[in-house]
Amino acid sequence: MPDPVLVRRNGKALLLHGRGGNGPSFSSRLRQSHLGERIGLREENVVSPSGSVGLSHEGNAEGRAWWEFPEGATRSYEADEWIRSDEAIEIAATAGSDCELCIGFSQGAMLLAVLIAQGRLPRCRVAVIAGAGWPRPFASDLEAYKGRGGRPVGGSAVNPSILHVTSAADLINPKSQALEVHGLLGGDVLEHARGHSVPLQEGEDTDALAQYVNLRLCD
Repeated sequence: MPDPVLVRRNGKALLLHGRGGNGPSFSSRLRQSHLGERIGLREENVVSPSGSVGLSHEGNAEGRAWWEFPEGATRSYEADEWIRSDEAIEIAATAGSDCELCIGFSQGAMLLAVLIAQGRLPRCRVAVIAGAGWPRPFASDLEAYKGRGGRPVGGSAVNPSILHVTSAADLINPKSQALEVHGLLGGDVLEHARGHSVPLQEGEDTDALAQYVNLRLCD
């Protein structure tokens, strides 16, 4: 079997974890999965930074988040402000500056949506936004992106192909919010039955995700 497109292109991938995870564990999980094998994720071609907000106060010593919630909010989509999100944007934009493939999950998916809207990932050709909620504090950035017709802004020279991955069984970030993000960023939608997750194991949904990535990286 020939190498996946990412490997043949000598490309790199940016992987953005969700709240409670961290970069190394998210990278390892994806690289060792069926999806990772299909799309060519390898230790030498992925970057997976960790959010700067620790969660040891929640009993998760290794867990990280990309931002803090203001008082009264328990979900990112409830918050009118993401405290320390400026740090998150800089960390992720710096790490992904030369990445052609970008995959974000949950908080990482919301962060990826913002980065795309702001034009902070200049070489991104394919973005997979999985399990995203509504990025309320940055809604105007997504609206402006749609208003420009999805054209590049800032340092971006590429119009990325965007795949929104969502599930009706997602009890963390509802499917309706993922579709709101899709409505502004455009792209395609892949629905699956695995709940709040990235399809990783063998199955039609994982194969469809891998096929999308490989085909769009060829464009």
